[in-house]
Amino acid sequence: MFLALDIGNSHITLGLRPMQPAAPSARPWSVTWRWQTQNRTEDEFGLALLETLRYLGVEPAQLHGVGLVSVVPDLTPVLEEACKQYLDRSVFVVRHEEAPLWQRVTLLYDDPRRLGLDRVANAEAALALFGGPVCIVDMGTAITVDAVSHDGAFLGGAIAPGLDMALDMLHQRTAQLPRLRFHHLPPTLSPEDIPVLGTSTEAGIRAGLLHGYAGLLRGLIDEVKRALQARSPETPQVVATGGWASKFEVWLGFDHVVPHLTLEGVYLLWKRWREAQALA
Repeated sequence: MFLALDIGNSHITLGLRPMQPAAPSARPWSVTWRWQTQNRTEDEFGLALLETLRYLGVEPAQLHGVGLVSVVPDLTPVLEEACKQYLDRSVFVVRHEEAPLWQRVTLLYDDPRRLGLDRVANAEAALALFGGPVCIVDMGTAITVDAVSHDGAFLGGAIAPGLDMALDMLHQRTAQLPRLRFHHLPPTLSPEDIPVLGTSTEAGIRAGLLHGYAGLLRGLIDEVKRALQARSPETPQVVATGGWASKFEVWLGFDHVVPHLTLEGVYLLWKRWREAQALA
């Protein structure tokens, strides 16, 4: 088994997948688990890792490798040390310093060190799974819409606040608007599911955010696809990931929804690192 950890701004996602020497798969992750992102010590994280793995029926000795990607720099060394101490496994950490050695994607970014490593992992996985050109939509704490060209160049992308962030701010910056939770929504949405004319405050917030974000995403995707087609006439595929992706799959007509695209990118980068180590 391979264990991947994705340290995000809101959650830490753990994923387990079987070792597959063949082509990468869009849905290989047999088990995933999420913690809220919060500061803990190495011992607290280590014990939590052990407890979670054993609850899932996995012993550390069954792990062939561990990989980690993080957008929370303060937690990266803490999780790395926790894995070493409690799982007795060295950790492959996706880093900017070594990334070009394992990457297939060329980063055409003004300062690649400021590019979120989750976006690098997403680009690697999307290119390996679907080829280029590809437009990658990640609907997490923040929304990113990124472009990878037909020849594997990361051209950049757009960043916007995520839906949960917008919900929080709407509540925090107003006197009377409630903080809604959208857990009751169906697994996938279409415009017909959410009346645009809300007849209550709550319905108005739902309409504004869901129709508003659908419009925002549609506009960003169209512009990113146009930028990609300026480099190559091929029609880009649209690959979506992140917590909200499946809900908008029908509404926005994504070509693919890959729930754990970032984890797959970590696995691919780890595989190339391991192959390079074997040849060294």
